[in-house]
Amino acid sequence: MDDKLGQHYTRYSDQGYQPSNQNPFNSHDTNTVYSQQANQQRSTTIEPEIKYSEYEYYIVVRSEDRDTTNYPQPQSYRVPIEHEIKNIHSIELIEGYVPDQNNVTREPYLVLDIPELRDHPMICTSRVISNAFTILQMSSPVTAGYFIWFDKRTHENTVKYYRNSKAQLKHLTINIRDHLGNLFNFGDDTAGSPPNKALQNMFIFKVVVREKSHDTLNYRNVY
Repeated sequence: MDDKLGQHYTRYSDQGYQPSNQNPFNSHDTNTVYSQQANQQRSTTIEPEIKYSEYEYYIVVRSEDRDTTNYPQPQSYRVPIEHEIKNIHSIELIEGYVPDQNNVTREPYLVLDIPELRDHPMICTSRVISNAFTILQMSSPVTAGYFIWFDKRTHENTVKYYRNSKAQLKHLTINIRDHLGNLFNFGDDTAGSPPNKALQNMFIFKVVVREKSHDTLNYRNVY
């Protein structure tokens, strides 16, 4: 057995080793291949700080657009948001009105309750207020019996910010309540189609979304 192995060693020893690569190993520029710069470890922690671009959307919610079969009354309804809105940074009510019906002007204020936006509640001992998106202070109607616009001095700074962006918003549920938490009855809107114009409400929301925008990541090792 030793003689057989020895034959192979002798054969290679006699002929000498001839590398298949015509460029000898010692001619390679190994200093460049294994330089500190070329082999620097990379990870997201040492990449440049991620930047965000902000975009604004305006959502108009109208009670007359509701499904009147499932939501017969205008003080409580849900409407879908057809445009896909993701990574929400902030939501703000910028405008709106309600009908001047059933002595609504005698209410000290109305409460706008939106279940989809209860994740950052207002701070109050009253659960009605703590669940609210905002408190609506009403201006005087231009003409009695028609419509009342909200007093922006009360709610113009009521902006709901999300420290971690809200993933998405597919629909909004509007509940208009009195100070006791009861749905305010503006009147019976089940007479027929289309909905009674005199009983409808409308809200406009400004939504700011954030999208990541950063430089191309460098090659990096996983560690």
